[in-house]
Amino acid sequence: MTERSSSGNAQDARGRVFSENDINGNLPKHVFVATLTQTFSRGYEFCLSGGKIMMKKAGSEHWALFQGTGLPFPKKRRIARGEGFDIPKKIVEIAADDDMLLAFDDEKKMFVCPLASNRIDKKFVWTNGFGWPEKKQLVQNDLVSHKRGWATGTRRSSIEWYTDRFGNEHNWGTMGVTTVYFLTENGREIRFTDSGLPTDLSDTILGPERGAFTAQNISASGSTIFLIGDDGTMYTRLIDYDTMGCDPMFFKYTYVAEKQPYKGSDYRSNFTRWGLPNEDWRKQPDIKLSGNARLSKYICIFQNGKGNDARVLRVAGTDPAGKIGFYYKNLTDTEWRFEPAPLVLSPSAFLSGAKAEAEKKNEYSYTGTVARNGKTISGVTCSVSDMTLTSEGSCTLVLQCGDEAKSIPLYLVTMWTYMTRYNPVFDGTPKSFFATPHFSEADISAQNKTFDALLHGAFGGKNLDLFSATATAWGHYLMFTFGKKPNEYTISLSATKASESEFKKEMTTSRVQTQSLRMLDTAKTYTASDVPLLESIIRENESVIAEADTQMKAYLKNAARSELSRWGYNIFDTIAAVTMLNRVDVPKIKTMTSFGGQLMAQNADNFKFISMFELYTNPYKISAAKNIIDECVSLKERIAEKGGARVDPFFKNTYGEYFDALHIPDVTYGTVTYKKKRYETTIRRISTSLPVLRMEYADETNAQSVIIEFPSLIDDIKKEQTPFTAPVVFRAISGSGSAFIKTGIRSYIMSRTGTYTWDGKEAKIEVNKSLNKRLPLFASGEDR
Repeated sequence: MTERSSSGNAQDARGRVFSENDINGNLPKHVFVATLTQTFSRGYEFCLSGGKIMMKKAGSEHWALFQGTGLPFPKKRRIARGEGFDIPKKIVEIAADDDMLLAFDDEKKMFVCPLASNRIDKKFVWTNGFGWPEKKQLVQNDLVSHKRGWATGTRRSSIEWYTDRFGNEHNWGTMGVTTVYFLTENGREIRFTDSGLPTDLSDTILGPERGAFTAQNISASGSTIFLIGDDGTMYTRLIDYDTMGCDPMFFKYTYVAEKQPYKGSDYRSNFTRWGLPNEDWRKQPDIKLSGNARLSKYICIFQNGKGNDARVLRVAGTDPAGKIGFYYKNLTDTEWRFEPAPLVLSPSAFLSGAKAEAEKKNEYSYTGTVARNGKTISGVTCSVSDMTLTSEGSCTLVLQCGDEAKSIPLYLVTMWTYMTRYNPVFDGTPKSFFATPHFSEADISAQNKTFDALLHGAFGGKNLDLFSATATAWGHYLMFTFGKKPNEYTISLSATKASESEFKKEMTTSRVQTQSLRMLDTAKTYTASDVPLLESIIRENESVIAEADTQMKAYLKNAARSELSRWGYNIFDTIAAVTMLNRVDVPKIKTMTSFGGQLMAQNADNFKFISMFELYTNPYKISAAKNIIDECVSLKERIAEKGGARVDPFFKNTYGEYFDALHIPDVTYGTVTYKKKRYETTIRRISTSLPVLRMEYADETNAQSVIIEFPSLIDDIKKEQTPFTAPVVFRAISGSGSAFIKTGIRSYIMSRTGTYTWDGKEAKIEVNKSLNKRLPLFASGEDR
């Protein structure tokens, strides 16, 4: 066995630089196991050499620069408008499947090259556009910057059909799909995008064992994912956006087992109902090891025929005698075989063989209340302890009334959106789902008449009724909607304490992806040599201000567009109904009109949510950037005068740091007083980038949140008042039926200003009733 340094690139005897991923050798005779620098498809083999793509036909020994340059380049006659691009300096990663070759450059930008012509793409014509409805360049962002691996899978005419969980075959149609999968740093999360989605990495797939399995590497082919763990445990699963049920505008779905009339070779089978849910993860047989046999992390999967099962698996490693090669089998075979091959595996390539400690499942828990037509139903609570929040998954809704509890399993698939997103839910923006309940009559029958009426009202006649409910999650909140008015049931939940800590951790690292503030080192003494650094910080924060200003204008413009899309689609629904088009199956007009209007309506609502959030937060982002710029200017002046200076003692980079300086705790416990009654209340810090606190009141059945906004926090701190006192604005954010509405507290504080006082130990909030009169609202007690 040839050993290499595990530090990355090395050199061979001729001084040629190679990557540790070059396990097939430097420009080998044959690529046996695909890696991120060496791959094969459609009778072609590709290798990276010196940052350029080399290609040869299978069976040939002659390698040549792909397309004569080895780098992506734009054609003079471009296929799509806007696909001109600068030629990258260096390609660092490649992957191929069926008729598509993908490449990432050293700036993590993706380029696409078809290996065969189809209805849209021309053979060997590079583009940098990917996705739909607008082709944009995919860039590996911080969500996948420390990925364990990535892969691509194309499901098209070579495979010809997909078989659903009920055994029905469905023709590939005319377009097919290319999906890009990323195994993230923790080895438990798979992010993906495809040729029919907006170009982002916001969609996720639930990993094996409900997200508890940790994978070391990933490979894919024909939408089938192949994972391997450190102990050699392997899983496969065929899954993409279409098969998981997320595309009801173009495909018909069902959760009811039924036999379809056409075979997958018949084009008409593309229009029959696809069975849901998507197939489960399949645990592959273990590779039996003895003697010097070992497995590496290098795996690959490739197509070898038609249908789901036409895949071959390979795992690089050694046999019992220590010979290097790879283990292989067809996807559904029960036994592995070994083939010697001239692979080069470094010590770090091998798996430890040790079984990893069981990880926590990728599930979140919530508790909440039920409302009918906006009015909370007293005496009934609900909970979810296994919400996955991935783009496809399931959960169990538990409703409780007295001693009776009923469990309703729900199948969930994310709603398609035309909006480019970052990390919905965890960045505070909404993620919407279609939900389908699965239950028996006993599950919705109760002895308590009120409870029984609720269960039948919300779920009666809806067992396995496709997408008969919706769900939306954002932050640590989750809401389900069943039915429509005058019989609409809304289930509003918030994360339990255990899950709230998980959300806090996730949300700390996730944010809406925009340019970040460039901050000052508050412990540093700046000198004349640091003036260029200060000028750089000024320029970057000026860019932040410009971007935030542009973004606000764009949101105001696009808000109108989202409403127009919603209106336009509903008009299409009306036309379709009047002309009977919604009764026609081909070419998919009925499918488009069945859920298109609902999708567009939800998209418009979500866009409005996001745009309102950004329009609210961006002025504070601009203010924080200006604050840093002002301090940089002041530092330059003091350096010119004294030769060196540190930041002003009152200066902080973020609003969170200003709250830290005041020693305001993460949670303040106390009571709200209104009409001589007292309500236990908490005030929480919720954001480092906003000058706000959140006041929450909750009892067993009701909840209300109020945002306490500090419009002039920085200036108020500079006044050095003891105790600290600042004007605040109240903004209620909870819905109808809450306790604050019932008690009148909401109307008491809405559209009012107030005063927040903090003496270092206790907080007091008063409401301004008039210019000279304040009324007490909140007083803290001891933290607990």
